[in-house]
Amino acid sequence: MSQAMMSLPPVHSKCLVPISNLMSKELSSIPTWAKENRKPAFIGGGENIPFTTFGQLKFLWGNVPAYDILDLERNEGATFDQDINLCFAASGDLRNLIHTMKTIPSSYTRMSTAVLNDKEDLVTARNVILLLMSVMVVSEDLPEMMLHLWYSARIPAKLANILREDITPLVATVVQKIQSRDETTVQAKTWLKGTVSLRVCLLKHQWEFILKTLTTELTLVGSESNRKAVVLHDTRIDYRERHDLNLSPPLRSCAHKLRVTGVLLPFGSCDQRFNMPNPTLFDANTGEWLQKDSAAALDGYHLRSIIDFGQKEVPKSDINGCLYLYSISALCQFLSRIRKTPMRFIILGTNALLLAAQLVGHDTIKEGFDRIEVANIADSNYVGLQPVLSTLGPLLKRPVDNPQATLITLFMNATHLAEWDLGDTYKLSTLEKTLSRVKRFLPYKPSSNEYDPGVIRFKSAEGMFKDRDMLFNHWMKATNVEKIVAQTIMKMRNGNKVTKKWLYKAPGLKRSLTSCFTRALMVM
Repeated sequence: MSQAMMSLPPVHSKCLVPISNLMSKELSSIPTWAKENRKPAFIGGGENIPFTTFGQLKFLWGNVPAYDILDLERNEGATFDQDINLCFAASGDLRNLIHTMKTIPSSYTRMSTAVLNDKEDLVTARNVILLLMSVMVVSEDLPEMMLHLWYSARIPAKLANILREDITPLVATVVQKIQSRDETTVQAKTWLKGTVSLRVCLLKHQWEFILKTLTTELTLVGSESNRKAVVLHDTRIDYRERHDLNLSPPLRSCAHKLRVTGVLLPFGSCDQRFNMPNPTLFDANTGEWLQKDSAAALDGYHLRSIIDFGQKEVPKSDINGCLYLYSISALCQFLSRIRKTPMRFIILGTNALLLAAQLVGHDTIKEGFDRIEVANIADSNYVGLQPVLSTLGPLLKRPVDNPQATLITLFMNATHLAEWDLGDTYKLSTLEKTLSRVKRFLPYKPSSNEYDPGVIRFKSAEGMFKDRDMLFNHWMKATNVEKIVAQTIMKMRNGNKVTKKWLYKAPGLKRSLTSCFTRALMVM
């Protein structure tokens, strides 16, 4: 990949938007609810802040920071000399795949296989399109084009041409060939280029869905109107201002500009060339915006890593520019990796528990996986721990073949469920200690107004200082995790060796806590 890919997009004086012009009503440091002396919309009838969503419930961007699911040097070792098989059983977007592949040591040159599966058709469609671009398209600015397909609501004509001329014919050929095929039979197609292959195994209607997505005729005016009706809806101003309350003025301006433009670019960059709707972020039939108003590309990455990388070329307060540069660099490294060493991608779109049946006869099933990442489907409100371990656990390589083979799961709701189980007595007994921890790092002025912005901000930081280890251990005992594991062939690791146990745990130093606060509080 050439250095040209890392150059900033053109900045024209007529396109620059002064930050002062963006400091509208929404960007005031004083929220509207405080100015109007009223209860904010996100406060319910009781003491608890209700969980509400607005917009479509499609999860097209990650909500947990990307991480390397392999960490080869720390586990198997830098001299590991076997083929690597990875399985993303409930993949979501491609961020973990890309982060993993780009961090594999350059000295490793064996075959790598990555199986990506997600039962959501739109997630699968986007992954297929992005990987087809990775494998089949040759373009100097391919990383930037992939970035905008991934995160921008509007795309440039060049990307639209790539989709129309390079990607759509590939999918259309498959759809034409399977017209007479059974609706319930998986149809597979493999594309080869150099040392990389992409095999897509989907049902007929899923292939047709991808083609429909690629060929939809949306208007820019209509799609932008639909998007802004979600992300800038008048009834959601309190939620947006609660989000922005935790940001510095420059970060607030960046967040607002991204809501307004829908294009991920450095702050002063011209977006006039982005004159077509991104077909993968809108409903192909209705043109509706397909995500919640709180969906944010930034949620899928570590803020500190983004800023450290981006501030080499843009101000560190330009978080959009930092994410833009960080993401393009990651995509450059990913593309370089897959074009230099043997790589196989396999994409499926099924229930994670049916993966074994769909992979019958494939080499990865015979050999087993070195890592299986299942996101949070082991949570009790999804698939559950026992079915995940019993069904996917046996797909790992045997300890004799790779003693480091690991299944990784996220228990997203565990500590919340533990708090619920412990009840109000626990909350009251720990509240004073928790708040005293918050006061060490966050200024607090007592107020008789419970809706005072300072009080709201202070309360939003409370969750970072709770004893999560105690809560998690309580949840493990309450749900009989050890008993569930004992009923399978799996064994729980003694300590995490692939990723941190707590991604957002507050560090002990005030200096490093600043970024931790910012990242943790940016979620509505």
